[in-house]
Amino acid sequence: MEPGLAPGVKIVNLSIAYDDKFPPYKATLAEQYVIAKAAERGVVFVAAAGNAGKHLKCVDLYPATYKLDNIVVVGSHTSEMRYAVNSNCGDEFDVTARGKQVLTSGILGTQERFSGTSFAVPIVVSSLTIYEGLNPNVNYRAIASRFVFEFKSQLCMGTESA
Repeated sequence: MEPGLAPGVKIVNLSIAYDDKFPPYKATLAEQYVIAKAAERGVVFVAAAGNAGKHLKCVDLYPATYKLDNIVVVGSHTSEMRYAVNSNCGDEFDVTARGKQVLTSGILGTQERFSGTSFAVPIVVSSLTIYEGLNPNVNYRAIASRFVFEFKSQLCMGTESA
């Protein structure tokens, strides 16, 4: 079984995070298999860290906690570059991007502000896409490790004021 990714795909946005209650275990295994197989083709997946304000070592949150090196896990920070209190944190995530009060399109073309790691992920995907475009021969490990927004937490220290 080959994963269903179109030829030429190099970066995939996974602005999702779910726990072990949904979807069923077999679906989670299938998703993990597809992501792992895609690594053989050099595909990077960018996944949301989730918004429970917990350490990722303490939660089963997928796809962020799969132990695969072609997943870039994204937390969120504020416009002041402070770690967002609702963002999951820990050494398991790779980067943060602004995910608090992100201005985006709403229903019927209106502009609205949203918060969460799922809104930080597209910023990282855009940046990785630009990086990959400027460095077309780079592999996914280099794309994932040389990233502009690297901003590791130290066990959720340096968070925003509540």
